[in-house]
Order: sequence, then C-alpha cells, then structure tokens
Amino acid sequence: MIDRPPTLCHTFALRSGVCGSGVLWSAGRERTAMTTIIVAEPSRKLFNGYQEYLQRLLQELAPRRVGDIGGGRNPQLDADFVRRHKLDYAVLDISAEELARAPDDYRKICVDVGAPDFHLREEFDFVFSRMLAEHVKDGRQFHRNVFAMLKPGGVAFHFFPTLFAAPYLANRLMPEFLSDRTLNLFAPRDRNQQGKFPAYYSWTYGPTRGQLRRLESVGFEVLLYIGGFGHYYYARIPGLKQVSRRMTDLLLKHPNYLVTSYAYLVVRKPPLAEGVSEVSSVIRIPTP
Repeated sequence: MIDRPPTLCHTFALRSGVCGSGVLWSAGRERTAMTTIIVAEPSRKLFNGYQEYLQRLLQELAPRRVGDIGGGRNPQLDADFVRRHKLDYAVLDISAEELARAPDDYRKICVDVGAPDFHLREEFDFVFSRMLAEHVKDGRQFHRNVFAMLKPGGVAFHFFPTLFAAPYLANRLMPEFLSDRTLNLFAPRDRNQQGKFPAYYSWTYGPTRGQLRRLESVGFEVLLYIGGFGHYYYARIPGLKQVSRRMTDLLLKHPNYLVTSYAYLVVRKPPLAEGVSEVSSVIRIPTP
C-alpha cells in the first residue's frame, strides 16, 4: 500500500504557538499530546545548514553523552567544538578501517547499528547520523537499535536521502557496479573522503502517515520531520536542470511528501515517569 501524505492543518499550527515555520500533525493518535512539526524546505537549505542546525540542537538540548552514528573517517563535530561544550563524544561505525582513518583524538566504537544482536543500551543522551540510514538493510532494526542506545528522554537526529525521488529509486534498483558509475558521472566525488556504499533505502521516506506510524511503532515520539525537495543530480543536464528546478518550486508551494529528496528527522525516546527521569518531559526543538 502506498503511503499518503498527512493532512496538514495550518490553523492548528498557528494556534499552538510552536517556534519556527511549519505545520503540526498529531500523527493520528488521540491518546498522546505529542505533536509532530512537519516542514517543507529546499534540499539545498538542509545541506547548507546541516552543521549549524546540528550545533543548535546540541546547544539547545545540552546533552552530555553524544554518539555520531556512521561518522567513520569523517566525524561531524570537530574536536574543538567537543572540548568547548564538554561532550563525551563517540564515533560509531561498522567498519574498523573507516574508524582508523578518523583522527586519533576521537573515541571510537566499532559496531553494526543494523544488527539484531546490538549490545549498546542507554549509552547516549543524543545521537545523530548523516547519509547513513539509507545504507542499513533493515530500517526497523536500525531505529530499534537507536532507540536502545538512547537514555530515556534521549534525542536522535538523522539526515538522509528519501524515496521516491527518481535518483534514489534508480540507485535502489540498479546493480551496485552500475549505480557507482552513474553516481560518478552525475556527481563526481573525492573517493578518499566520500566512499560509495550499497544503499537499501529501508524506512527512508518523507513525512508520510505510514512513515510516522513506523517510527511510532518502535516507541519514538516524532518531534520534527522536514521534507527536502530538489537535488543536484540534473545540474549537468541542460533542459532537465530547468525542469527539475520548476518542479522543486512547485513542490515547495504544494508539498507532496511522497516525492521528497531528503529529510531531517528528530525523534525522542520517551522520558521515564515524572519524578524518576532526570530528563524533562518538556522539550524545545528549533526549526532550521
């Protein structure tokens, strides 16, 4: 069954007084007061503003133990930021070789975040990933493991490409050797800094009703879901480049979250009962 975009209610968003532009949706569950903020943005804003938004989240939430999932050779936080904010910061990756390429002043954990026998339990207050979720075969298991590694009240932030954007649908269907060549043709990259890994796109969708329910089924509260429209893969193709830009402009005015290209996702593991958890049940999530 095809997921349907959630019904958007601008009046409710304004009446609720939530910080930032966007739309609220209650995820169809009357028994919870938690509300999801859903926003449509150009993908370039998500890329250009990623580091700034990640740091804003960290400054707003003030976690102590932070996990960089899939950071590998390129940890997302520089050592100076980690020291200044007194973070207990760890880089997690499935590949010992990738971790070995990261600077030596980072704590490193070699672990498969998609494994059924995942062993980390309530290790972190905050975890995040960038362009990692699409490379995990089983999206449900990935999010279950993220849920397990968070402390009660802990927050996860993910940035990933989404189906059913045409380039990623093609990447999903092509043999790996062909998708690697195609990617290099449309978007050449430094292979020493950006490796090409198999992509499965399990549970990597925009903020559709079905996707929100999937995340809730793991136990998460979905706090913020930003659908990014547009991509750079047609930048070298005259004609198609202009058509793509016009389509992006149209989707930003009239969002259809079935065809997002990228997404920001912020979820929380529910805190313990009041009076038991050290983490407040009230949380403020900034929008980019």
